[in-house]
Amino acid sequence: MAQVTNKVIEFLASPFKIDAFIEKLKHHRRLVSPIVSTDLEKIIGIKGASFRYVIHFLRKTYPIGSGTEGYFYCYTIEDLEATRAHLRSRYISIIETDGYMEDHIKKMRGSDDLLLFGGEK
Repeated sequence: MAQVTNKVIEFLASPFKIDAFIEKLKHHRRLVSPIVSTDLEKIIGIKGASFRYVIHFLRKTYPIGSGTEGYFYCYTIEDLEATRAHLRSRYISIIETDGYMEDHIKKMRGSDDLLLFGGEK
């Protein structure tokens, strides 16, 4: 989980800031005008993993959607389902990558020649 910075705490502790952010997001729809994360990050002054933490936290209360084109406010069941599909695809990709890392660990543990992976003997 992302480091919770003072900026994140300040943002999440301010109903006014949250309301302003959600009102801005409501102007962005899935099929018409999703907004990219870098633009949202500029609006709230929080970037990267900390920004994703804010989105994660706000999703408990607000239907914030996302897809390959950006973020949007969910107005329909289809918006919510599209977001769930997008999140599941990311989850599956992460699980696959974890499997590759596990395979590399098994190879390293079973190999006498760790130089194959750039390690030292």
